[in-house]
Amino acid sequence: MLNFYNNNQLKDPESIPYDKLAPLEDRVRQSLTKSLMNLQTDYIDSWLMHGQENSWDDHWKVYRTMEEAVDEGKVRQLGISNFYRLEDVVWAYDNARIKFKVVQNRFYADAGHDVQIRAL
Repeated sequence: MLNFYNNNQLKDPESIPYDKLAPLEDRVRQSLTKSLMNLQTDYIDSWLMHGQENSWDDHWKVYRTMEEAVDEGKVRQLGISNFYRLEDVVWAYDNARIKFKVVQNRFYADAGHDVQIRAL
């Protein structure tokens, strides 16, 4: 999943899989539709939110839309990526209706390999 605000400048404007002027929830749906089409499938095994949004309000707009895709059978399980504060991971997990099953982070020696997040 794209972090819609921070990653746009890294992408070729012609290859962004959604209308960047659309509401956040619509961008999430458009991105999933394009991924399903590109992968020539009707579901994805695991879909990750790639980084935190600029606010918890925007986080939940994205995550709730992702939960809808699970409800619709388009996605089997959800995950998060690049969440490095334990309290953020715990809060997101505790408040998710559909609990994420994957935390994909780079774990660095300088940060003690984020033992607490991995234990969670």
